[in-house]
Amino acid sequence: MAKTSLLDKPPVAVTVDVSPRRFGMADLNDMGPWLMERLQKKFPHLHSRMLSGWFAGAMGSNEFLFLRTDNACGMAVMTNNPMQEQPVVTEVFVLSRNGDLNEAAAFYPAFRRWAKQIGASEIVIERFSDVPHEIVRDVVGSRVLIRESMFVRV
Repeated sequence: MAKTSLLDKPPVAVTVDVSPRRFGMADLNDMGPWLMERLQKKFPHLHSRMLSGWFAGAMGSNEFLFLRTDNACGMAVMTNNPMQEQPVVTEVFVLSRNGDLNEAAAFYPAFRRWAKQIGASEIVIERFSDVPHEIVRDVVGSRVLIRESMFVRV
């Protein structure tokens, strides 16, 4: 029998009725081991000590929005391009611990509110997310645009 992922399943109707809260130092005990394991699966070069320091730095920085619910974690970062007037918010990850798409989807409206508060011009989404595109599109409440990106691998 073939294994299916969240993306193979048909979209689920999601109503965002969860309020994400900021990730704090005390949350490292509860969510830290699971979150580190998920990140290390995708990025095996990251070790626990490095991730712990990165989480602590993100928690104390106004350039990051690091959020959690009971079963999901999400992070976005603000970046500035000296040639542009407005910052850009980029999703770092949106991960669900138990496949709870409702809780994971709740981060996108929070990212949008934060982006508006800081005067960002756009939010770059779906970089590393458990939430299917259709659900992201539904919860952000606006048109999701697709941009082609060119790069050179070095």
